[in-house]
Amino acid sequence: MSLEKYRAIVRDQQRKIDRLVRNRGVVPVRQAFEEIMRDLVAALSNLPPGFDQTVKMGMLAQVRAMMARFISTGAGAMAQGSAAAMTEAASQAFMLLAQMEHQLVGAVVPLPVNEIAILKRATPRASSLLSVHRRSLSRYSASMVMQIETEAAHGLARGETTHQIIDRVQATADNEWYQAERIVRTEVAYAYNASHRDAIEAESEAFDGDVWSQWSEHVSEDGAPLDDRVCVDSLAMHGQVARTGQVFHQPPTSPTPDSKGRTDVPRQLVGMTWEHPPNRPNDRSTLVPWRPHWNVPGWLWRDGERVDARNLARRAA
Repeated sequence: MSLEKYRAIVRDQQRKIDRLVRNRGVVPVRQAFEEIMRDLVAALSNLPPGFDQTVKMGMLAQVRAMMARFISTGAGAMAQGSAAAMTEAASQAFMLLAQMEHQLVGAVVPLPVNEIAILKRATPRASSLLSVHRRSLSRYSASMVMQIETEAAHGLARGETTHQIIDRVQATADNEWYQAERIVRTEVAYAYNASHRDAIEAESEAFDGDVWSQWSEHVSEDGAPLDDRVCVDSLAMHGQVARTGQVFHQPPTSPTPDSKGRTDVPRQLVGMTWEHPPNRPNDRSTLVPWRPHWNVPGWLWRDGERVDARNLARRAA
């Protein structure tokens, strides 16, 4: 199979994770957010018509109560999204291996018998992420309350009415939603890739350590970014492989410039390591199985250089 067909399989996988994150993560949390904001506006509408310091404090108390409710319901919805992402990721990882092995070498792959164990392990791990989701949404909530408090103070200084301030609250909440959406996308993607890594490691055990993980970005066959959302640090990570139990390393430069012509990775990321994507908010990377005999390009970061993993694997064999 050509590299073009291989990349087509990877891009299909990336589309699947994007749909899964959006539909199983963002949509439920967005629905919870909108419901709570409707209740908040209804509650604020019952405040006295004159806007003074007392009304302002009452309004902020309502906002904090609603945000506390959002943390609880939003984290629960995100945990359900994480559970769905993990289960689907594990299943897809086994199917990916079978698909790639068949198309690259013509072999029919017997799926590892411990696939069901990976699927069963997904849900408890997703449940354990509930506290992580709560902390993330708590930070988001505190930021939103601060923004609303600032807007209320401006309104008070300008002598605005209660309903004018309610309009400010709604506008602020809508403007700040993208922050919550970024949290949801990132954390559900993290759950997806964590389970994908587990499944790939299970596959590797079944094939005597000969199945690796590859970090894949939204790029064309020649490594160019497919859109302006692919940042230079992502381009620098693309194609890197890791054996079972090893980590991925962030190089200082990318061999391909991003849409703005940059090749230098931000200094704060250089040298960092990750077990799997994402390595930052809104990262769209995914893991795919990689085997040396497929002859698909893959590299390892060794002593400050990209080293062709296929050559190392051949020498080890």
